[in-house]
Amino acid sequence: MNRATILLADDEATLRENLAEVISEDSECDVIVCADGTEALKALRHHHVDALITDLRMPGITGMDLIDEALEIAPEIAIIVITAFGEIDTAVEAMKKGVGDYICKPLMLEDVVFRLKRLLAHKTTAKENVLLRKQIRETVDPVATLGESGSIRSIRSQIDELGRITEPVLIIGELGTRKKDIARAIHRAQGRPGRPFVSADCSEPIKGHATIAPDGVRKWSLKPGQSGRPACFEAAEGGTLFFGEITELPLTVQIELLRTIKDSAPGNGKTKSGGTRVIVASRYDLGARVHEGTFDQELYCRLETVQLRVPPLRDRAEDIETVSKYIMGRFSDDLNMRGCKLSLAATEALAHYVWPGNLLELEAVLRRAMLLADGEIVDVDHLGLSSGGGRRTLFGASDLSSAIREFEREHISNVLASVGGNKIEAAQVLDIGLSSLYRKLDGLKEVHSHKTEGFAS
Repeated sequence: MNRATILLADDEATLRENLAEVISEDSECDVIVCADGTEALKALRHHHVDALITDLRMPGITGMDLIDEALEIAPEIAIIVITAFGEIDTAVEAMKKGVGDYICKPLMLEDVVFRLKRLLAHKTTAKENVLLRKQIRETVDPVATLGESGSIRSIRSQIDELGRITEPVLIIGELGTRKKDIARAIHRAQGRPGRPFVSADCSEPIKGHATIAPDGVRKWSLKPGQSGRPACFEAAEGGTLFFGEITELPLTVQIELLRTIKDSAPGNGKTKSGGTRVIVASRYDLGARVHEGTFDQELYCRLETVQLRVPPLRDRAEDIETVSKYIMGRFSDDLNMRGCKLSLAATEALAHYVWPGNLLELEAVLRRAMLLADGEIVDVDHLGLSSGGGRRTLFGASDLSSAIREFEREHISNVLASVGGNKIEAAQVLDIGLSSLYRKLDGLKEVHSHKTEGFAS
């Protein structure tokens, strides 16, 4: 097993040297020692680091600034902060950013090593769980969970057809319609066993080199890899590269993406089995975005030739009962609730709800309902849907966009609660980058504050 690399940043020479010696001997880790934040930042940029131990008060770059940079460079890094007793509030703020633990001075060196080992073990377990979930997910037909309605059968037929061609595919569908699962199904239909399926995070453009998370999600980057092409294209060589919510890419990156798609297309000076197949997704009308000037027209023309539209859940209510049974069966093992079923009234309530968040929202509602249920039956009261009948939204929003924002805030809150507030784990569950999660939290706070101000006035 590879030795972990620990970066230790502290401006107190004696403490730094003693702690480095104890960590190296007792935890069998390699230790990189830095006297200040500036030196530590350079080390982060030039070395793979599994864990960072940093003082909050250092000359040059502060510990808090170093933490921000570390989470940007390596979102999965384990972090422990060293703080004086009077800085506990700051340490708590650091924990909210994604720091795993904090220790007050004076230090007990053995305690630091114990906490470090515990944090590394937790990170390893979390990574293994993500990989295991990915492996399990990939053994199941990705569209088997979408239902059996006529529209879903049509999508399955289209997927089979798309598996026979190599052109880029544009998947259009609302939030939570499982566009990524459909992209996986197209990848499988190509008959390329063992070829990679790589998901690029469109919300993380341009900053630094492409990085990879445990679930295979990569940040889009203009920085070239070894072949001179973007690293995410290199990772997907011979397979499929999926871009979710393509409209989040800035125009400059869209133009670079277009060039790379042309260069990487299967059959472009390559054998049919080579190259990279590109699939993109969006919840928006790209033609309208072109008209607004926020989406590149040539890239749109390249993508819109082959389209697949995913209907929202509210337009195929006949699928809800089948899909709900599948979801509850999947959750039953995790929640130790085998045999849990929906009551007839609960099934009817689900069928009459508008589902602004589609399958993503249905999963969240059912998971919460199963946790609230006293026995094996999930009833209407456990669902938390609006009372009074009719196809009303869960959160009382009057339009679909507002309802989606309300659901997104609720879903992120539920996920954060389920992982004990750990933002790194929450980002993995939500299948987004850590920086994306921070931006969403900030944006949702702003929406909430505006609504509160409106009520106050």
